[in-house]
Amino acid sequence: MILESYIINELTLALIPSLNSEYKTVVIENDKMLRVNQTPLEIIEHTLLLQWTTYEGRRRVVTHHTLFQRRVPLPIDIKKRVVAFPTHTERDSNCKWIFYKHISKYFCSPDKKGTIIVFKNDQHIKVDITPENVRKQCERAMTCIAYTALAAINDIYALRT
Repeated sequence: MILESYIINELTLALIPSLNSEYKTVVIENDKMLRVNQTPLEIIEHTLLLQWTTYEGRRRVVTHHTLFQRRVPLPIDIKKRVVAFPTHTERDSNCKWIFYKHISKYFCSPDKKGTIIVFKNDQHIKVDITPENVRKQCERAMTCIAYTALAAINDIYALRT
């Protein structure tokens, strides 16, 4: 079955662009793989619109606070700390989106042409970037989580004063 649309949630592990002409994205969740007739970026845009924000707006805020300019990680759901990072420039047709909180470990692939990312549920995928780039993207995702947590604390403090 091919879904017409998908909403990112806490079970989403990765959005993988499809090479199949029948659907545009393979969504990996904790216990299943879904085929969706939206690109990864369309899925992100759709999910963010449902939260009263936009991809461009969220990206702009992250860039403002972190100074990240390329391969910008995105907080998808700030309250649940769902943050995804791109493997390539966001508009690249090979760009996979990885959801940081599900990563258990990563290592250089046996063929030395990428990185194997292992999720906490033992599923794994290969991405065609180096382990060093995965590490940098994980650090960037953690930075986004830290900034959004700090903003939430400041909001709580502001309400008390």
